[in-house]
Amino acid sequence: MKQVSPDSGCRVTIVSIYNMENTSIRYFIPILRQAGHTVQVVYFQDYYVNDAVSHTRTQEDMFIDVIKGFNPDIVAFSVISSTFFPVTRDLTELVTEKIGALTIWGGVHAMVNPDQGIEIADCVCLGEGEYPLLDLANAIARGESHDAIPNLWVKTPDGIRKNPVRPMIENLAELPLPDYSDDNKYYIKDKVYTGDPFKEFNWQYFVHASRGCPLSCSYCMNSVLKPIFGSGRLRKRPVESVVAELEYVRETLPLVGSIWFIDEAFLTNDDWIDEFVQLYPKRVGLPFGISNIPGFIKAKHLTKLKKAGLFEVDMGIQSGSQKVRYEIFNRRVSTEDILNAAQAVHECGIDLKVDLIFDNPYETEEDKQELFELLMKMQPPFEFCIFSLTWFPGVPLTQRALADGIITEEQLEDRAGKAKEQWAITMDFPRSRDEQFWISICMLTGKPWFPRPLIRWLSTKKIVREKPGILQPIIRVNTLIRWILKGIPVLLKGQVPWTLVRKRWRFMLKAVK
Repeated sequence: MKQVSPDSGCRVTIVSIYNMENTSIRYFIPILRQAGHTVQVVYFQDYYVNDAVSHTRTQEDMFIDVIKGFNPDIVAFSVISSTFFPVTRDLTELVTEKIGALTIWGGVHAMVNPDQGIEIADCVCLGEGEYPLLDLANAIARGESHDAIPNLWVKTPDGIRKNPVRPMIENLAELPLPDYSDDNKYYIKDKVYTGDPFKEFNWQYFVHASRGCPLSCSYCMNSVLKPIFGSGRLRKRPVESVVAELEYVRETLPLVGSIWFIDEAFLTNDDWIDEFVQLYPKRVGLPFGISNIPGFIKAKHLTKLKKAGLFEVDMGIQSGSQKVRYEIFNRRVSTEDILNAAQAVHECGIDLKVDLIFDNPYETEEDKQELFELLMKMQPPFEFCIFSLTWFPGVPLTQRALADGIITEEQLEDRAGKAKEQWAITMDFPRSRDEQFWISICMLTGKPWFPRPLIRWLSTKKIVREKPGILQPIIRVNTLIRWILKGIPVLLKGQVPWTLVRKRWRFMLKAVK
């Protein structure tokens, strides 16, 4: 391992894999710099939806050249998704071989699979990483042992030392504003780009107003993270902290035309919402969307938020069968909650988007029929985010499917990497004819100009079930109409760039092909 001068601070390279947004690591940068450490950030490729391209030897060489020029003491890898485990492994091994810096993994996949990570990296961080990475940099700079730092698993001459996880950060306002400067940042794709890549491609800013989730869905990494953190308790940032960040974003990222709150449950606190609707319109003023669990969606909140700029709500249905939601997904969301939430959003005149999961081997034909009936009860228009069930290693549903013999180890996402091409569902991906039928017929239910009686009539026709592809031209025309009515005004207002339009168009054509 390299020798470090105790007077010069530590030199830390942070690597983001296939994620140029990666809001999480942007909080690490100012924390380290304020403590006197020098930070380099390398964004290795990017991923939109189903468009990840495998890395090449040339990109590996560019990666090593960029890092060698910085001569880091620590190289920290943000391993957010199991999908990109293989590339993270390859790059880590290259750093160890060619640079010799201490390597550390953090992020969701590293936390869920620390035994796998510690075989490759020198350290693995469990829990929140802001202060463990700072402690590590401080120890390396001072020439002190880092073996006992809380949250870290560390390779030592005596084996793996597994330190306890420190308490969660209670006051999230103590964290600095995320860093979007160009200072010492690189983006590796077809060549090496300098500066923060998000500045050139941003159109919508994703922000967390809280940490944690009230649910423990069996397919989701949160179900594994809660025992690590010791709690899944929702921690809300003060409104002032959130608004200050968004003011900074407006000044720093002028291309941003809208905000999306990616909290697991945004609508949970009346007082917080009351303060938010007072401050946000005056100091930020951009249209915004929210994600939320159906049971928390209430008309009284939506009415206030719409006046503040709320234009869309995304809520997770996942399965139309309450039995599947409860017994398979461990998602305690009732059918009544879903229908009430959808009605509240519709009555407030806010756009609705619903999340669904298909390719679930535990769902029966009756379960899918329940989904169809549920969607038919909802008032259109509404849009869909339709996902293919992904077998993330370590989560309860994956463990259950392995035990039941439904999947093999080779289908785990850190090996299969299915999400690189099928995170969101497209119709060119191999799946059963029945599954294609249910996906297609459900997609029609959100179209306001497509008569409900005709949708139900189509759902009963044998030829449609045998040849579900005949529905695709109908879906394509309806999607095109939606694009024209909704997309063009947003484009003309400057809320999305042409680069995103092209990406979305390519994905749409693939999705309904």
